[in-house]
Amino acid sequence: MAQTKLLVAVLVLLGTLMIQTLAEEEKEDEGSCSKQFNNNQNITVVAAPGPVGPKGDMGHRGHGGSPGEKGVRGAPGKLGPVGPRGEKGDKGEQGPAGEKGAPGTSPPAPPVVAFSVARTTSLEKSSSPTVVTYDVVLSNVGGAYNQQTGTFVAAVGGVFFFMFTGMTPNVANTNYYIHLMKNAEKMVRLYEGNGGQAHYQSSSNSAILQLQPGDEVWVELHSGHSLYSDSGRYLTFSGFLIHATGLSQNTVEPVQTVLTLATRGTDTFLLLKHMKMAQTGLLVAVLVLLGTLMIQTLAEEEKEDEGSCSKQFYNNQNITVVAAPGPVGPKGDMGHRGHGGTPGEKGVSGAPGKLGPVGPRGEKGYKGEQGPAGEKGAPGTRPPAPPAVAFSVGRTTSLEKPSSHTVVTYDVVLSNVGGAYSQETGKFVPTVGGVYFFTFTGKTPNLANTSYYIRLMKNGAKMVSLHEHNGGQSQFQSSSNSAVLQLQPGDEVWVELDGHGRSLFSNGNIYLTFSGFLIHAV
Repeated sequence: MAQTKLLVAVLVLLGTLMIQTLAEEEKEDEGSCSKQFNNNQNITVVAAPGPVGPKGDMGHRGHGGSPGEKGVRGAPGKLGPVGPRGEKGDKGEQGPAGEKGAPGTSPPAPPVVAFSVARTTSLEKSSSPTVVTYDVVLSNVGGAYNQQTGTFVAAVGGVFFFMFTGMTPNVANTNYYIHLMKNAEKMVRLYEGNGGQAHYQSSSNSAILQLQPGDEVWVELHSGHSLYSDSGRYLTFSGFLIHATGLSQNTVEPVQTVLTLATRGTDTFLLLKHMKMAQTGLLVAVLVLLGTLMIQTLAEEEKEDEGSCSKQFYNNQNITVVAAPGPVGPKGDMGHRGHGGTPGEKGVSGAPGKLGPVGPRGEKGYKGEQGPAGEKGAPGTRPPAPPAVAFSVGRTTSLEKPSSHTVVTYDVVLSNVGGAYSQETGKFVPTVGGVYFFTFTGKTPNLANTSYYIRLMKNGAKMVSLHEHNGGQSQFQSSSNSAVLQLQPGDEVWVELDGHGRSLFSNGNIYLTFSGFLIHAV
């Protein structure tokens, strides 16, 4: 019995020493895996090592992770919203002095319209009103007179002067009745009758009419009446523009609509571009944050796998080891995820987003005080004023039957602006070329069977004539005629009395006159 107990004690001692040795070697091989066999009671080792041990229990929950690293710098903020509408501006300051005015510009030259025509044949009694046509064109500046129709058609609106003459045939009991017409309406009339005697009777009339472009003016002979003329050109019709009216200018204003739309389109494109940039930056920031969280999670899981593995076998009851320790059991299930670490420090604020678009324009401020007047502009480039040429002369004595054609001279000078009329020669000699109007008068002596025949001459050529005869009665007969002539410097114009026994009467009342003036210098 004593030997048996001694043998058992030796075996127990050897088993204990073997278990401790194996436990220490296992601990050295695996490091963090602690496999301990504790037996405070009897252990009997009978055979070779036993089968693989059961799966270890689940490990304890890991400790909370350490605080995360400081967050990365945030992406720039989104484009700011449109700013609020600006407040009404303050009253503007007084404006600066205006710039020096630009030199003045000259107005456009007024149009020139003037004509004078004459007829060299008679016009016998007609059964209906007849437009008087004229076969000799002395002048037609502006081309408004139509020789085929005998009508003046205004091309420009304005104020016009017209004058016309008439003469009876040298037949007893004949007369004429003519009208100055405007668009088929009678303006003024002229009537002359020679009574029961065969002699010429002539006269003239005139009117100033305001016309619109397209208005028509003509001389019309009343039905049943006659007019006389021959190469002497007793029948005349003249007119000229005094003042043009109704001239208009077309202005054109630049439109900025296309430019404004183009500018707005550019602003819209830039705004969309900024929005796209902000969205891209935000996406990058989100991806970085997700990546950081994923890395931290993986690190914590790895740490749990390697650092917190605890495989312990506790047995506080009898354990009978029949064989040597079995191989290491399989790895236990992963423990529950540790508590989240404390949040890292707040990252640095991202750069401010780009400035939002400018808010709508505030209300217009009060108008500032008017600035001082600018300096006076340079004198305009106005053309020099046209020369003034005009004269009017009269005769106070009669001119009895000269033996030859005689220039009528005038002893009274009523006016002679420009000095173109020579009182010594009785001739008008212009120093300025242009369009001129002339008018002259005649009167018979108070003697039966007397007459006068005078002509308006230009450089020796007959322009228009004036003839009057008082028949067998002792009476005065007077009349006038006129013409519009285009002259060059140095041309000569005068009144001439026919030398075949003709006479002119005048006295201190100045019945005989000769006048003229420049209509337009050219």
